[in-house]
Order: sequence, then C-alpha cells, then structure tokens
Amino acid sequence: MPGTLLIHPDITALADFVRNNHPDFPTVIATNLLSMRFVRKVSGGDLRTTTLKQLSNRMLSRQGIRVLSPFEKRKILQQVVENTSLQYLPVSRPTLRQLGRIFSELMHAATPPEKPLTVARPPREVDVAVTYQAYLQHLFANKLADPAAVEFFALSCPPEQGKHLIYGYPYFDRAQIELLEKVCLPGSVVTLTSFGHRTLIKARGSRKAFEALGWQVVQAPDAARSTVGTRAVEHLLNPSGEVPEHITHTACANPEQEVRQVMGHIHHLLTSGTPPEDVVVVVRDEHTHLPLIREISRRYHLPILCGQMLPLHFTHSAKLVLALLKANENNWEHHAALQVLQHPLSRFADEVALKRKTLIPPPQALEAWQLEGNFRALHLPLKATGNVYAEKIRLALEFLGVDRTVRGTHQTVMAVRRVLDVLESLTLLKETTLAELQLELTEDFLDIGVPTVYSQRGVRVASPLALSGRKYPHVFVLGLSDTVFPQRPSADVLLDDHIRERWEKAGVDLVRQGERMHVERAYLHACLNAAIDHLHLFRPLFDLKGKALEASPLIRMFQYAPSLPEPLPVTEIEKGLKGNVSEEVLQKAEREKARQEHFLSEHHGELFVDLPENHVWSPSQLVKFGQCRFQWLAYKAMNLQPFPEVPTTLERTTEGTFDHKVLEELLNPHLGQQVHKEQLLQELPAAFERAERALQESGDLPPLPHWRFQRAELHSHLKHFVESPEFLQEHSIAVALEFPIQHTLQLSKGNFTYGGIIDRMERQGEDLQIIDYKRHKYISEIEGPEGKKLEIQLPLYLMATGAQEGRYLSVLDRKKRVIRAVGPAKNSKKYQWEEHRKQVLDFLEDTQTHALQNDFQPTPSNGACHFCEYGSLCRVKA
Repeated sequence: MPGTLLIHPDITALADFVRNNHPDFPTVIATNLLSMRFVRKVSGGDLRTTTLKQLSNRMLSRQGIRVLSPFEKRKILQQVVENTSLQYLPVSRPTLRQLGRIFSELMHAATPPEKPLTVARPPREVDVAVTYQAYLQHLFANKLADPAAVEFFALSCPPEQGKHLIYGYPYFDRAQIELLEKVCLPGSVVTLTSFGHRTLIKARGSRKAFEALGWQVVQAPDAARSTVGTRAVEHLLNPSGEVPEHITHTACANPEQEVRQVMGHIHHLLTSGTPPEDVVVVVRDEHTHLPLIREISRRYHLPILCGQMLPLHFTHSAKLVLALLKANENNWEHHAALQVLQHPLSRFADEVALKRKTLIPPPQALEAWQLEGNFRALHLPLKATGNVYAEKIRLALEFLGVDRTVRGTHQTVMAVRRVLDVLESLTLLKETTLAELQLELTEDFLDIGVPTVYSQRGVRVASPLALSGRKYPHVFVLGLSDTVFPQRPSADVLLDDHIRERWEKAGVDLVRQGERMHVERAYLHACLNAAIDHLHLFRPLFDLKGKALEASPLIRMFQYAPSLPEPLPVTEIEKGLKGNVSEEVLQKAEREKARQEHFLSEHHGELFVDLPENHVWSPSQLVKFGQCRFQWLAYKAMNLQPFPEVPTTLERTTEGTFDHKVLEELLNPHLGQQVHKEQLLQELPAAFERAERALQESGDLPPLPHWRFQRAELHSHLKHFVESPEFLQEHSIAVALEFPIQHTLQLSKGNFTYGGIIDRMERQGEDLQIIDYKRHKYISEIEGPEGKKLEIQLPLYLMATGAQEGRYLSVLDRKKRVIRAVGPAKNSKKYQWEEHRKQVLDFLEDTQTHALQNDFQPTPSNGACHFCEYGSLCRVKA
C-alpha cells in the first residue's frame, strides 16, 4: 500500500529521522545485521528490527517453503538442465554458473517464469528462457526457494503486514519494491539516499518505481550536524573547491603495502585509546584484500571482526585438494609430494618431516615414502569422469586423515564441509583430465566462501553494501583503483548487451554491462556516507601480479586530497628498519656490544667453589671445563638447568643412550667369543626390543608421540651399522661392554682422579682396543697448543687401561665409520702417541691449577658459545 518515500543524499539526515521518529513504528526494516545494530544504538532503547531477507524467510516458513543451500541449488539446477531439452547450450559446469547468475537477475527483477519465453528468439535465448521456467516450476512445485532472491518467492506468500520504517537501503530491486508494497500498511516510511545526480542513478530508479505505485516522495530535512561523510557526499555530487578536511587519498605500491599501511594506522589508533568498534575497513575485492588483512592483522595483533566470506581457495582444505591434483599430475615428484604429505591437515606431516632426513636420495615417487596403510588411495587417474574423481579424492582425504586433523577447529571444519560439497557437484563432469579438473575446482573454490569471524570484538571489516546505513568515526576504504573498485566483470556470453536491451524493451529487465557502474557508484556513496570524523581513501598502483592499475574513475574529485603519512612502525623489525630504535633495544645492543668485546662486569669472579679432594672428573666434564670454565661451573658445580622444552622426538643424547643399550644387548651374549655378522643381524630385532623395554621401564625412554616413526629410523641405522665391516673387525673378540673405570694420576699439585664408562673393550690378538660409539661425526675437543684441536677422551681411557688403540665409530656416517683412531698402535709420521699423551697431561695440569685457584672465568670460543645455555649469565660471547 502507498506510504511515504523519504529521500536525502546524506544518510545522516535519514538516521536523524529514525532517531526522532522510531517510536511511531512497531518495526524497523534495515539492510543487514550491522545496520540493525546501528538503528538500535541510535534509538537508545528496545526496538524491534529485521531485514527484508528475514521477513521473507518468515513468510516462506509459514507456508512450508524451504530455502535451499547454495549446494542444493546447484544440484537442483543441474537436474533441471539435464532434464530439459536444449537446442544450443551444452550441459556443463560453466553453463550452470552462467545460468545461475542470469536467473538471479531475473528473480530480482520479479520476472514471472513464462515471461522470458515471450521475448526469446534464437535457440540460445530460448534455452535460457526454457530452463528458467523449468527451474522456477520445479521450485514452486516442491515448495523450495532460491537463496539468491528470497524476496521474489515471498511475493507468492500471504504478507506479514505492518506499519514499517525501512532504513539504510541504497537502492531497491523490483522484487523488493513489490514485497514492500505488499507488507507495508499506510503510514509506512521508506528512506532512500536519492538525489538528481548520476552517482545515485540506482536510487533514482527505485524512486521512480515507488512513485509509480503511488508512494509520496518527501525531502528529509538536513542533518542536525555535519559529518565528514556529509561533506564528502557534497563534494562527490558538487566537486567544486578544495577537498574537505579530514579526507585523505593515499596511493600505495600494491595491495600488500596498502593493507600494511592501513593496519599500521589502525594499530596506532587503538594504542592511543580509540575503541576498535569505531573503526571500519571497507573491502570491495574480497579475493585481493581479505587474505592480506587476515595475515597482517595477526602480525600486528589487531582484533578483527569480519562477516564477509573468505574464498574457499585460501583455506587449508582447498589447498590440500589442489596440491593432491598437482602431485598426481607431476607423478609425485619430491616437492609436489611434500606439498601434500606435509600439509597441516595431513596425518603424515610429522612422519614425513622425520623421513626427509633419512631417505637418500630424496623420494621421487609415492611408494618411496613408505607410508603406512593403502597409500595407493592417493593415486588419481590422469583422465576420468567427475563421479570417479569425486570418489577418489574423498578416499584420498580420508587416507590423509583430514577427518581427524580438523577436530575442534570450527572454521577448518566448515571449510572441509564446503570442499566435500564441491566434490559432490563434480558428478556433472563428463570425462576430463587432471589439468582440466584443477581449473574447474580452482574456479569453484574462488566462487564459494566460508565465514571469517576472527574475534568477538574488534575492528570491523565490511563490504560497501554491508556498510550501508551505518556510521563510523574512522573509515578506511581499500582498493580504489579501476577493476578493483569499481569492479568490471566480463560481459555475459549467453545474453550480451544487445539481447538484454531488446528484452528490456519487451518488459524483461536485465542489468546491462554499462549499468553495472551505477551499482559501483552506489557502493562508493555508501562508503563516503559512513564516515563521521575521518575518511581515508586508498588505492594500489599495481595489482598482486604486478599489473599497473589506473585510478578509480569514481574518485577523480578526491585525487588532490592530502595523502596519509606512513604510519609509525609497529613491530620491532619495522622500527629498526625505519631507524626508530627504542631505548630498550639500544640498551640490549650495548650489552651485546660489550659481550663481543669480552667486557667483564665488576662482579665477575665473585663465585667460589671448593672442589673436594676426591672429586672424580669424567671426560665430558673435562671437555666442558677446557672449552669454557664458566660453563662447567654453571652446569656441574651450580647445577643450573635450562628451561625444558616439550619434545616430540628423542633428543640427541637419548638417541645415543638408546644406540648404546641396543648394542650392549646385542653383544652381551657373545662376550669372550667370536661371533659372525650374520648371526648378529638375525639377533638385532630381539636386542632392539629388549633395549626398548628396559629403557621404558627405567624411564629413560619417554612415551613420545612420534616414537613409532623414529623407532623404524633408529632400527634401520643400527642395522646398517652392525653389518658394516668396521663395527666388528675380523678375529676381534668383545671382552667388556659399558665398562666403568676410575684412574688416578699423580700431577704436580697432587692426585687427579678421573672416571668414565667405556662402550666396548675388545681384543685383537694380544692387543687390547677401546671402542667408543658416536652417532654422527662429532668428537668433543678442546683448544690445544697453537690453537689446534685436542681430543682427550680416548687418551684418558688408554692411559687407564693400557690399551694399544682407541677408535671412534660413527653409527650414522656410512661413508666413514671410523672417525678417528689414536694410541700407541697408530704411531705414524702424522701422529705420535707420546706427543698426544703429553698434551693431554698438560691440559690436566692446567685444569687442576684453575680449579684449585677458583678460576672460573669465561673462556669463550665458537665451540663453547654456540650451544651454550648460560649466555645471559656469562655476558661474554665469542
């Protein structure tokens, strides 16, 4: 029924009307949830609010009509197209996408099912008209509604009438206007930001439609106060003179720099006391800006509240599916396989991370990764139908454990469900290749979105349409470059502008390509209107691919506005790069500089430790003392321990303990007798299990989550070590395992006692030999005379036992098992045992002297400082 159409180009004036007159209306109909909250806020009391979509859904629900989900819509549209006799159009996914867009336009224009058939001429147009009629007939017959235009379907339902106040809409389509005509009782008011200017052509069209229905048009009085948005709209409609104050226009190199600069300014606004609810970031191109906003807001620790849909393409689940297709296309070569197997949603991520270090050469086929279970589920055919691909991809995701890895992560669960829905829609595909399937899925993943709500309270990220009817003190508008804002979608290949013009003359309204700019202007008007105190316009000079972008034609009148200066750096790295270094960082730098110059504090040397006369030194203690006396003091004498970390695999020291225990269990039954390699290899698995059980019972082998993967790795290393010729030389007989020793030497300042545990003692004929196991190539050494490295462990063992030779054997190094051999039996031109022995005794003399004098000054070296845990106490660094 006719009511009043209240118009004004400034949304502030219309908001004033709502504030002053809302008690006269039982219900206010707003554009969206954001606008509803704004209306309740300005009204200052309890007010019943709703949207046209919510009103339509209630009307449909009362009649038992169900609104389809986007995927149900796609499936039903597919069934309708398959069951319709088409003369021209192929039954394909691109056809479905194009038909879906055209049908949405027709429904928004309140086009009856039979109307397009009266104007369609060539077979292509007839196919569109026939499928439109068949689609709507199917929905009406089954009491279903298309989610893209619920207002159109509500027109056939009994109206929910009342005296309504409609606020915040920048324009109305034909279906919305007809619905308002049905539900509004006399006295209802519709507000509209309308003015006789081409910027507001969409609103002017809505105004004419209301006038044709008998609505009375009334000009609203000007707003009580002038906002930046008011002045921006005035300048947009009448661009004369300078750009109003508090409006900026800033050009950035690319979208990433654009988002970083905006987030930097917002960070400093919030730190200066601005509530996050007072700031809004307007995004027109979600594909370009939403992923960047998500990443940079996390880096700057900004609370972000976003109701927009993030394209599925940017989620983990979609990336995993695309990586799976690419890996199959590349025959699972190494790097392509890693993209799948080490993906965050893959249950093999940790296992593959461990195997990468041990599988040599790097695997170039899926079989070489030695995955548990039916790994062939990951293989996809190079050519198949959509049904086959959908089923095989689902099985591959199940094998990767996606259902287990997403448990408890709401957003990821939603994304996985969306991906599975997309796979269901592949049934329409006839035989296709992997490359073609990848293109199809990429397009689908970009079309479909998932909710992106980052926090419960924060800076609002909104689209221009979501902003309509709202006001914010600080408004940042991103992407004001041509093809970004405004967007310029390609022309419709099914119904071009000439066909649309002919259909429009015959009474079937469709949006022509040239008219799409009117929508973009309406969006810009909503963005400008939303600003209360500050309006900041941003444009990128280049897109993410490096293509140059022209300035947006919508904001030519703002191009001479002052640019916003670069924000102050947010992170410490950014501050340092800009030369803005905080006092705290400068103090840290001075301390580090002092450490580099070996500057000692005035308190150095004040710690005294009295060693007992019977103190027994171990080779590892002596090495630590020789490398750095302060490190030995902190570790051994003061028992200072570093903060523990949460391990997922065995630490290096525990790996060495495990290797020693397995080899002890393996050789212990054969002490004093000769044994063949073949027999040892047969007994190795049992010895491995005994060692595992013993260490688990003693608590030396913790129950870590990745042990089952590391277990196989350790077993493989030990197997190769035992079968190597260096492990047990011919005619060698093991006589002692894990043999403890203690020996006292008479030095110049008294007795010096040391002890240790010898890994293996064996006899080669009459000669006694010492074997020490090392996992890698590393041998603990200290700095000897003339800066040369001095090894002390085996010489100490040789002096204690009288053995003729000592060897270090590497468990992991297959190319060089014998790392080094020392002792009287190894005398040669390059090596002299007596010289080596003298250097070790000289080192022990120095150790005894420093210990008796309580001299524990740091003695920095690269070897000592690199892995030192006590740098914060020592303050001296090599």
